[in-house]
Amino acid sequence: MKNRLLYTAFGLLLSFCLFQSSSSGRATAAGSGNTGAPGDSNSTCISCHGNNADIQVDLNIEATNADGLAVTQYEPETTYTLKVSLDPQMGSPAAYGFQMLSLNAPLDMNGDAINSWVNASSNANIVELSNRTYVEHTSPSSSNEFTVDWVAPSAGAGVVTFYACGNGVNLNGSTSGDNADCATFVFEEAVVSSTQELANTFDLSVAPNPARDFIQLSSNMPSTNNYQMEIYSLSGQLLRRQSREFVAGEQTTRLPIENLIGGIYIIRISSGQKSANLKFVKL
Repeated sequence: MKNRLLYTAFGLLLSFCLFQSSSSGRATAAGSGNTGAPGDSNSTCISCHGNNADIQVDLNIEATNADGLAVTQYEPETTYTLKVSLDPQMGSPAAYGFQMLSLNAPLDMNGDAINSWVNASSNANIVELSNRTYVEHTSPSSSNEFTVDWVAPSAGAGVVTFYACGNGVNLNGSTSGDNADCATFVFEEAVVSSTQELANTFDLSVAPNPARDFIQLSSNMPSTNNYQMEIYSLSGQLLRRQSREFVAGEQTTRLPIENLIGGIYIIRISSGQKSANLKFVKL
């Protein structure tokens, strides 16, 4: 009986790996994720394709802006090109495949998927599942590079983490003789108050920074008005929100932060039509 169970388990694993060797990506073939991201299945490409010591591939994720420059921070609602490359470190794979996902959360934490993929390269496909959208190979690709455009979320969303796994294969019709790799890419929201219209117009600044018990928001308002003040964690979680009247002229608004744990935070000031983000550090 025990041997029968072992044979059954082995057979299921073998069938799973053979199914995984499908020429299309796993979201298309099996309706699930294979990226190693929190909330995906427990398996990755390495589970079935990582068994060949004669082939080694190194997966990298890179984001570039409209000027083609590599960046590690995003501006809200801006389009970036994400490139997944599988560089052969040993051997010569006959073809390549991959799958990628982005989550609005810090590394290794679950979060909402950012499903804003557009303009995939000819060897890639955008696949929508129930709550997550993946980018993956359409068929075994002779090119080891895949690209897709991605639109960043609105201001205050915080850090986004990309998860990708891919493989280099020998096209023998099974997973034997292949190799695979996985990687992550952390894309932080750029918070540059000096470039934002509201921050410039109203001369906003935060001090002390870093701070322990309180911060003081300095401003120079042209007229008296009500503004929304919000504090976000770096992962985009809203922690505090209040409406406050700012009077015309120079002033300093004291905000207690002793209940926050140590870390990096974003304070957002909004007039409804304009907004500014300022970063501060809680000790």
